[in-house]
Amino acid sequence: MVLRELALRQTAHEVEIRQVDYDAPGFEAEPGYHDEAEESPANADRILILVTPEPATAMLLRRGKRVADYLHADCFAVAISREIDLQDLPARDREMVEHHLNFARNLHIETRILQGQDVAKTLVEFAHLNGVTHLFLARPRTSQ
Repeated sequence: MVLRELALRQTAHEVEIRQVDYDAPGFEAEPGYHDEAEESPANADRILILVTPEPATAMLLRRGKRVADYLHADCFAVAISREIDLQDLPARDREMVEHHLNFARNLHIETRILQGQDVAKTLVEFAHLNGVTHLFLARPRTSQ
C-alpha cells in the first residue's frame, strides 16, 4: 500500500510538472481549485524516522528525506535509548546509531535522542506530541 501511494504521488508530481503554468496570462483556475501552498501549517505533513543500528536505517533516512522534500514536510530522525547518551547500547550499536544520526544531520534532518524504557511507547508519544503523519521504521532483526 505504501509503495502504491508513493508511486501515485510521484505520478501526480510528474503530471503537475507537465501541466500548463497556472500563472500564464489568461489562465483561470477551476471553481473549487485549492492550491497546496495555501494550506495551513496545521495540515502540514511531518515525517518521523526511527534510527537504529540496522544498516537499513541509512536507506530509511534517504527515503524519508526525499518524501519530506516532495511533501514539503518537516522531518525528524530519533534514536531511543534507556540512557540519554546511548550508554546502554553495546559499543558497536552505539557507534552505528551515532553514525546514522550524523548522516541524518548531513541531510538536514532534525535529530533527537529520546530517553525511554519502551521504544514503541516512547516513539508513539513523540509522534503524537509533534503531530507526526508518517513513520519510517526498519524491520526488526529476525533471530535464526
